Amino acid sequence: SLILITNTLHTPYSGMLPGFVSGHYTYSDIHIDLQRLCDYGGFTLIHDSAIGVTYNDEDGDGGGGGRVQLENGEPIPYDVLSIDVGSSPGGGLPNYEDTEDDTPAAIPVKPISTFCTRYDELKSRLRESAKVYTKANPFVLLVVGGGAGGIELALSCQFALKGVIRDAGGDADAIQIILATRGNVLLESHNRKVQ
Repeated sequence: SLILITNTLHTPYSGMLPGFVSGHYTYSDIHIDLQRLCDYGGFTLIHDSAIGVTYNDEDGDGGGGGRVQLENGEPIPYDVLSIDVGSSPGGGLPNYEDTEDDTPAAIPVKPISTFCTRYDELKSRLRESAKVYTKANPFVLLVVGGGAGGIELALSCQFALKGVIRDAGGDADAIQIILATRGNVLLESHNRKVQ
């Protein structure tokens, strides 16, 4: 039998993130309902976090299985284990939760579920303050990353945030998107014609 252990019941499809950011997709459009998926596939979903893994290979044949330890204390036996740890930024980011005016200094894209919430909060704050920004004193958004993902995110944000400012009665051109990258070339790993 197949078992999915997950600490979330809805997981985002990252390929649709630019469409969410630009406003073409909703939160539910880009998220997969894991319980529904498990029901359809005929396997079990356990809504918990895995906090440990043991492996037994007493006979040395590489097929000993083991147990996944859940946060709730329950051990789940397995014969074959596949682990998807996801990705999220490590240390080094500014403290984006406790700034003077309660606005994040940085909004990491990963984990995407947290990004979606913070991005919606950013749009709400921008909606409330849209008339403050001018071409001479624009709203500035810095996107870090000169690869395809960073460029997609910058263009999607530009499209959506201009609309937020315009719809709130502000000047849609009172926004500046800065794309920062460590090299001198955008899309460094791509063909020169794409760059």
